[in-house]
Amino acid sequence: MAADASASLNAAAARAVVQGLCAGGVRAAVLSPGARSTPLAWALADAAEAGALALHVVLDERAAAFAALGLARATGAPVALGCTSGSAGAHWLPAVIEASEAPTPLVLLTTNRPVELHGVGAPQTLDQRRLFGAFARHARDLPAPDAHTPASVWHGAALDAAQQAQRTPAGPVHLDLAFREPLWAPGPATPWAAGPSSPLALAAAGHQGAPTLAPAARAALLASLRGAQRGLIHCGPHAADGPGFGATVHALGAALGWPVIAEFGSGARLGAPAGVVTTHDALARAPELAERLRPDLVLRLGRAPHSRAVQGWLRATAPTLIGIDPAGQRQAGDLPMQAVIAAAPTALLTALVADLAAAPGGETPPAWRAAWTALDAQARRALDGAASDGVAWGGAAAYAVAQATPAGASILGASSLAFRDLDNFTPPQAPAQRAFVSRGANGIDGTLSTAVGVALGTAAPVTVLIGDLAFTHDLAGLHLLGSTQAPVTLVVVDNGGGGIFEHLPLVQAPAARFERLCLTPQALDVAGVCAGLGVPCAAVEAGALADAVASAARRGGPQVLHLRVDRAVDRVQRAAAWAAVRAEVQA
Repeated sequence: MAADASASLNAAAARAVVQGLCAGGVRAAVLSPGARSTPLAWALADAAEAGALALHVVLDERAAAFAALGLARATGAPVALGCTSGSAGAHWLPAVIEASEAPTPLVLLTTNRPVELHGVGAPQTLDQRRLFGAFARHARDLPAPDAHTPASVWHGAALDAAQQAQRTPAGPVHLDLAFREPLWAPGPATPWAAGPSSPLALAAAGHQGAPTLAPAARAALLASLRGAQRGLIHCGPHAADGPGFGATVHALGAALGWPVIAEFGSGARLGAPAGVVTTHDALARAPELAERLRPDLVLRLGRAPHSRAVQGWLRATAPTLIGIDPAGQRQAGDLPMQAVIAAAPTALLTALVADLAAAPGGETPPAWRAAWTALDAQARRALDGAASDGVAWGGAAAYAVAQATPAGASILGASSLAFRDLDNFTPPQAPAQRAFVSRGANGIDGTLSTAVGVALGTAAPVTVLIGDLAFTHDLAGLHLLGSTQAPVTLVVVDNGGGGIFEHLPLVQAPAARFERLCLTPQALDVAGVCAGLGVPCAAVEAGALADAVASAARRGGPQVLHLRVDRAVDRVQRAAAWAAVRAEVQA
């Protein structure tokens, strides 16, 4: 085959791939530089210049993958992720796992050498077909382009991949694309064309989740809900399947007369109406409330409760648990679940609200919801007081972030203590529009890169609450933040290590071993690292944090706010907060 023919075939196949992605609903791509991916990179750039998609170039593959994850979470649409051959794609694995566990649509495009270079010691060549194992919903390798294979093969494979990434449950889909050298040859640019598409293909690509139940099955579910005397709705992380989820779940709670527990990151917390329960973790820590708040039926949406106290309370009270999950998966941890309904949550809840409106009567007596609402208000007063006394600790940082992040912006909570503090100390009236968490695999990695992706996807400011270890874990994301100048404010709660371990039984281990193997304090010059990567950094006191967060959002661009916290003080403040809740509700 002539050299120029190989380059031409590569270009045609790569263009067909990108056309198929666009036909399948992909509107953004994240690419890391490399040689073997040149045909794909050129095709993506052509599409971006024509306005068919947005292209983001990120040097580090690990940061690129988490940025794509954030973009997909923010937009709800599949995002393409491209890289060169060899170990490059392996750096995606943590983000791929998170996308698989907390269903997020990604199309993974690794590039590779042709078949004749495999198994012969060729450099940067490995079997990439099974690179992501069970965490890819589907994987397919495409051979190097030749004169006998029509472009429709590459177009169809990419269209299928984009559609499969959005099916129930959504998740990552992998295509491994082989290209022969020469990868590219100079010549006149070919004008971008959208390629074959149809309204039916776009409709199929946009399908998210299973449909609602048939009328007879829905009637049986409604009868079970109406039969409960003390019903409760619990929304865990990643419960929302669309922008209307929060309003719909609260409408169902009001129609049934049930309280709604909305965890941070559930999609039902920020902007919630009066009556949403936000102090569930604190209330569950008070044993004397267990009987007063004992439900007989709990409708569960989203992933399992993050709070050990809530899990223990549900285990002790043993209500009937009914789950609604798009893929019909049991999302309750080790709690026994009596039934799981495979349905799109928003669609099903909307239908239930309509059914209740059409045939009112039989709802739970209002005293049940009123009791929850009253106790939640009392607990909220205690938590707000504990978090606003000017002392530097995790709860105070979360409270300041929640109060000061402006309307229209988003809050992202890192895993570990940051997410838990936002869940406990974010009041219902917090002005931020959206909450983001990575509670699929619950890892602390990639948080900064994810935040950049969220900022790019929402085109709005993002405030991130993050611990010092999670911050250190994603310095490539800090570099990405500096290079993109995205409007992201990082509030780094620096407690000198993994403070969450002090709240686990591990704290009873010998001090030296606990310090070295669990807390793992880092000698990181936060301000110096930020300066080197072009991100402004300021040390702040607890009392000035809210003003600093608000000012950073108004200025735009990146900003790091560094809050030092004494772990011993933090432990005392947390114990005092839980004690204040118990005292308040007992009084």
